[in-house]
Amino acid sequence: MAVSETESHWTLDRRVPVALILSIAVQSAGLFMWVGALTSRVSELETKAVRAIDAGDRVIGLEAEMREVRRVLQRIEAKLDRRASNRTAGPFAAAGP
Repeated sequence: MAVSETESHWTLDRRVPVALILSIAVQSAGLFMWVGALTSRVSELETKAVRAIDAGDRVIGLEAEMREVRRVLQRIEAKLDRRASNRTAGPFAAAGP
């Protein structure tokens, strides 16, 4: 079946209502606006996710520092306890360091 040259081109029939063309145009504009808003929201969420990751890294660092502070504090308390027990051990304990 051969297709003539006039049948191979797309044409708009006059019977297509203007309302259909306008509704398609409005829907397309709405779609573009929705995609733009969606892109903005995704970008904002990506920024928040990066901040959350950074905050998590800071928390991990603070936890490590707190463990070190606790370790040092326990050493200080142990030294103070030894010193206090040496002073109450006897009359000659006060002459010590």
